[in-house]
Amino acid sequence: MRKRNLKSLALACALTGACTLAAAQSSVTIYGIADAAVRYEHNANNRGDHALQLVSGGIAGSRLGFRGTEDLGGGMKALFNLEMGISLDDGMPRQGPAFGRASWVGLEGGWGRVSLGRQYNALNAAWNNYNPLGDQWGIYWSDPVYIGGDRFFMGYRINNSIIYSNKFGPVAIQLDYALGEQDTNTRDGSTYGGNVVYSDGPVTIALAADRNRAPTGAETTTNWTVGGKYGFTGGHYVSGGVMTSKLAVSGADYRIAFAGGGFRITPALLLSGAVYAYDQNGSTPQGAGKAKAIAFVADYAMSKRTSLYAEFDRTIAKDGAARSTAAYWATAPAGLTTLGRSGFMVGIRHRF
Repeated sequence: MRKRNLKSLALACALTGACTLAAAQSSVTIYGIADAAVRYEHNANNRGDHALQLVSGGIAGSRLGFRGTEDLGGGMKALFNLEMGISLDDGMPRQGPAFGRASWVGLEGGWGRVSLGRQYNALNAAWNNYNPLGDQWGIYWSDPVYIGGDRFFMGYRINNSIIYSNKFGPVAIQLDYALGEQDTNTRDGSTYGGNVVYSDGPVTIALAADRNRAPTGAETTTNWTVGGKYGFTGGHYVSGGVMTSKLAVSGADYRIAFAGGGFRITPALLLSGAVYAYDQNGSTPQGAGKAKAIAFVADYAMSKRTSLYAEFDRTIAKDGAARSTAAYWATAPAGLTTLGRSGFMVGIRHRF
């Protein structure tokens, strides 16, 4: 009798354990993008030089990620995300550390989500809603928003960050705070900001701002952006926005405005294009200047995961904007006052 009871107890425990595992549903997803293109570039440094390169991340940064979730019961979930950038041309990691694109863990419930780690800031999350060249992932290599340098996104991601996000009907919010982790005080090195995104039917409007105080406390940078997108029947859309970056101590001021849209020729073929106007003023390292740019992308979906694309961009920059643009992409010859830079690439993107 005792032996039979022990067997029954063991069976009950096994069944209980199985039920517990079934109740606590969990999953881990491996995902990523493999994107490579051949790019020709003319006059990157105003000497008439040209370059032919195999670039990784033509219109979407190549990456490998792990995303997980566990049902904790009561409407609450635990989540994590680890994502690394990859350079397909040489196999090297990108975005710095091993999981430089994202590395965070958090909890989510009816009250919203709280996550801790290295995460995308409010500026980047807002911009993704109205990038005129974007189709799900957006353009990456030589995007005209990098005229004069990559400064409007404040690094895209913030280390040591605590982010709260939630959605209230058509309105989504994100609040950022990153610890500076300096011995002097709690302000130096810190970042804080947030965004609000309204999306209802064909209309999307987003605004965001982030402020960062240098680790030494010597400078404070404030970035903000606002923009919107309107979608039409058939997958067509128009979008536009403004992005700024201002340094409080030096007085350097950068601004870019853009507008464009996409036209879906067929369910598989999307044509998109945009125009950009850029200026930098105040005590910028290269001086004041202005620039204009255009870009066009043709993206053809061979399947749900694989697409072929072609891209063209043209930038004309003057004075300080010419020197900043040349210095960012190549070199800036002494006395440079005008830069006419063109690029063309064809590539393949695969999502998995």
